[in-house]
Amino acid sequence: MKKWIPALAIGAVALAGFAYYRRQVQLLKQFTYRIVGVSVKLLQSRLVEVQVKMRLTNDSNFEATVEKVYMSVAMEGTDVGFVESTAPVPVPARSNADIDLRMVFDGQKIVKNIIGLAAVLIKERKINYSLKGFVRAKSRIFRVTIPVEYVSSVAIK
Repeated sequence: MKKWIPALAIGAVALAGFAYYRRQVQLLKQFTYRIVGVSVKLLQSRLVEVQVKMRLTNDSNFEATVEKVYMSVAMEGTDVGFVESTAPVPVPARSNADIDLRMVFDGQKIVKNIIGLAAVLIKERKINYSLKGFVRAKSRIFRVTIPVEYVSSVAIK
């Protein structure tokens, strides 16, 4: 009977450790993001530059590292480009980190749809845009992919 006590204790500790890691993986899957700022830095016929600040929040007890951010960008429903960042960004446990993403687009794609954009701009004095993609994060041995979707507009004065 006494031979089973150490085995039961080891089993209980292993089960508790497994449950803890499983909970942390669930928290990591709930990695959240918020777009905290979008600004147009340059608007020319051949070049459009947009700066996006994204805040990532990690509720897990483990530090996570954002390995990749990918987002496609559409203006008034027309795909105009994408941004991809593969620079690793650490996000401390139970904290957040900001990522600045610089997007540069070919202005010709926007110019091709200039009549539609101009009509919207004249009528509504704003341009609607959307960002869709994902954030891939890693924490120790766990990897998760978080979908990103953000829709907003820029007022033009």
